[in-house]
Amino acid sequence: MSATPPDELSPAQRWFALAVQDLAAAQILVADGSAALRIAGFLAQQAAEKALKAGLFAASIAAPRIHGLNQILARYPSTRSPNVDADDLDLLDPWVMDGRYAADLPDLSRAEADRLLLAARRVLDSVLASEPSLDLRS
Repeated sequence: MSATPPDELSPAQRWFALAVQDLAAAQILVADGSAALRIAGFLAQQAAEKALKAGLFAASIAAPRIHGLNQILARYPSTRSPNVDADDLDLLDPWVMDGRYAADLPDLSRAEADRLLLAARRVLDSVLASEPSLDLRS
């Protein structure tokens, strides 16, 4: 991340930092293998959701209190919309619920978890490409 104190970050940057942290936690869970991979699926979805909301804040648009990734993306003006792959959003979207309430579902396989992590990474990268002010590494 950055040496910038959290209280000096814009709301958009704080949301994007949370997205980066969720993705990092998901990657650790998958690499470690000691926790249910469905948790990594949930965190991957959360990373994408928070990144999309960060982009809205960067565009001076209030982020809606919804979880549907396609619904969040639809809030962007066409001139500020990140170039995300709809297939990535469709892959991640169910995990907001499945990751929380998975009592009747089989756990994710490692390959499925890796696909979710890659999809989330692409969403974060797309949001960052459309809103360079979110990059906290400088």
